[in-house]
Amino acid sequence: MTEQPVPLAALSKDQRTQAYTRFTIIRSALEDGVSQAHVARIHNVPASTVQRWVKRYREKGIAGLADEERSDKGTSRRLPPDAITLVEELVLQTPPRSVAAIHRQVTAIAREQGWNPPSYARVRQIMQSFVPSITASGLAGGRNRLIGMLIPSLTWPLIPDLLRGIADAIENTPYELVLYSVKDEDLERDRSEVISRLLATQLTAGLLAVFPARASQQLTRLYQQGFPVVIIDDQLEQTTPWVGTDNTAGAYMAVRHLIKLGHRRIAHIQGPNEYLASHDRYNGYRQALLDEGITPDPELVLEGDFMPPTGRSCAKKLFELPLEKRPTAIFAATDQMAYGVLSAAEEHGISIPQDIALVGFDDDAPSAHVRPALTTIRQPVYEMGKSGMELLLSMVSSQQRLTQEGRYPARTWHTTGGEGTRDAQHPLPTRILLPTSLVVRESCGANYQITISTSSGEDVLS
Repeated sequence: MTEQPVPLAALSKDQRTQAYTRFTIIRSALEDGVSQAHVARIHNVPASTVQRWVKRYREKGIAGLADEERSDKGTSRRLPPDAITLVEELVLQTPPRSVAAIHRQVTAIAREQGWNPPSYARVRQIMQSFVPSITASGLAGGRNRLIGMLIPSLTWPLIPDLLRGIADAIENTPYELVLYSVKDEDLERDRSEVISRLLATQLTAGLLAVFPARASQQLTRLYQQGFPVVIIDDQLEQTTPWVGTDNTAGAYMAVRHLIKLGHRRIAHIQGPNEYLASHDRYNGYRQALLDEGITPDPELVLEGDFMPPTGRSCAKKLFELPLEKRPTAIFAATDQMAYGVLSAAEEHGISIPQDIALVGFDDDAPSAHVRPALTTIRQPVYEMGKSGMELLLSMVSSQQRLTQEGRYPARTWHTTGGEGTRDAQHPLPTRILLPTSLVVRESCGANYQITISTSSGEDVLS
């Protein structure tokens, strides 16, 4: 019979930390279908232990992952100094080992040496008291060799190229990457919890966060406190070191290309209003029209959510407009929404690019293989990953140097009119804005002779 779940509030602070740490280890097995054997292998935990934790989680929830407080807590179990030193030496080994693994090894050695075997709680206490001290000294001595990375779901289209750039930047360094992916559901809560768990180890030298959204507020506080943080492609205004793409210039380039092909009625399917990239891409679209003396038509601007279904629904609305009001070209704020436009066009018997030209944004991998192949704006995703990691490593190196010299980097931050300001001793955090490029394929009609009816009634061949 399944036991009643234990409320987290009933656990001690140490028990909650233990429960969250174990949940982090088994989460991929619970939610992503990763085998328990694989989880055990990558985390250096016995398979039987992972199996036991999964069983306890399913019976009692997260709180069930915490060990019960030992009945001998508070009693004297003296350990010789050599035993304590042994625990500390095992803590320093890489990859990091679990409390259970260290407790088993210390117990075996203690019996061989004739020592009083330590309790699990005693080993954990030694490890927890030792970790904070090695964090400070380890930074100076170069022992903090873990770089944390927070990413959206691994299914996010840009992740493969981003990871390739990050891997190339870190490959020839002494650092190892600790990767945390967050599901799309309840992003704000999950990302904040992941950040807290990652930092709880106190062994992470820096953090690279990809698209952290509202969790960026927590990351900004960490940066202000002196912890090295770099954000890649966030959707909020940042006061933290940041690497991103020039969305406005990219959108401007896409619409200018359509205008040069003779289009005047150009629709825009934009992203969610709360995202910075949506505004930047809309501004680029709008400015390109205004620069050519074209007044933007609000009826031709629709809001999607960056994904194919909304691209499809928005395109259907555009295709149902009277012929004289229908656009001759569509600029979709993402390739994913452009795929939805292709689907809607097929349903309505509309030919792309012969009837309506189409341009996307991102240059996702499938864009070269859809039919017609999608003209799009390529984001420098590989370069973003590489630049972000290189920037973070330089910050970590700088902090290590200051720590070795007995100085600590200040992070006092002030904002005026939305822009960060620092005094001469504390310059503004680095912001790297990478350029985009236009990839011309079939969907825009550049390689076709297409007749476009202009508002003046003249026909323009492109």
